[in-house]
Order: sequence, then structure tokens, then C-alpha cells
Amino acid sequence: KKSNAGTSTQSKDSHVLPEDIAKAIAYLDTADYATNTHTYEVLDLFSGIGGFAYAGHLLGGFTTLDFVEIDPYCQQILRKNFPNVPIHDDITTFDTSFRFGEYDLITAGFPCQDLSSAGKQAGLGAGTRSGLFYRVMQIARQVRPKFILLENVANTISHNQGQTFQQILLEIAKSGYNAE
Repeated sequence: KKSNAGTSTQSKDSHVLPEDIAKAIAYLDTADYATNTHTYEVLDLFSGIGGFAYAGHLLGGFTTLDFVEIDPYCQQILRKNFPNVPIHDDITTFDTSFRFGEYDLITAGFPCQDLSSAGKQAGLGAGTRSGLFYRVMQIARQVRPKFILLENVANTISHNQGQTFQQILLEIAKSGYNAE
């Protein structure tokens, strides 16, 4: 079902939310969600200290199977808070060749340094940190999760007069996902 473009709703904490997000949040308060016994299995890329995994734990219904995080300090926090979840240290060498269908969801807060208004504005080109977005999409094409959740800075939308965001949307579509 398509929603009207630009339609928004006030949330409990007075932030304006797009209508579809407001509906999703409202669903979390329903009996249908509370009785849902399906658990989504998650691959968490660029995990940081595990914000996505923690949110999934609080909501229930999400189990993180693997973290990929290069920062040693963040790895220490992940080990402490999620002691039974494997941590892989490099997205460029993380082997997904035998993991088709293993994950329902990929979460990824890919590097923002080249997209942030505070950064160098280098974009998604080869050799940029933000260019690791393409590795996320390569992994998604290999493991074929049902959903992908990407997070990045607000400037991603307007970077290079919006061309970078269009490039991201095109890559998502080429990988077989709907980014509406």
C-alpha cells in the first residue's frame, strides 16, 4: 500500500515521523506483535557497540548471529554485552559464500566520513571509507536477507546534489530490494 508523499504523524515524543514509520511503531504496541513468535536472524555490519542488536533485544524477536566490527574498543564492548555472538573484524574479508538464506535482516551503519558535511565529501568512490557501502550490498546479494536496514548521516541525502543518494537507491534496486 502506498502512502501519500510527505504525510507525517506526531509521535509520543513530539517528533514528526513519516506515516509508514508511525504505523510500524504503533504496531509494536499491539497484541499481534506481542504474540508474534517469529525471530528474525540478524547480521550486524559496522556494528559499533551494538546499537542495532541492543534495540532488537529490547523489542524482542531479533537475534544477532554475527557482528562485523573492526574497532578493537567496540569489539570489547560487543564481547561484554553479547558474549555468545561471533565478532568478525573486517568486512572486506568476512566470508559469506556459504551463508545463503542464513539471515533475515542485515543492519549496517556504513562509514560516513566521506558523506558527512564535516568530512571530506569524497562520496562513495573506490578507496573511500563510505565506499564500503558497496561491500554491504555485495554481502546482501550473497546471503539474500529479507530486509536490509541502512543507517548514515543526514547529508547522505543531499551529498553531491542528491546524486549520491540516487546512486545508493539504484544499487539497492539492482540488488533486488525495494527502497521506497
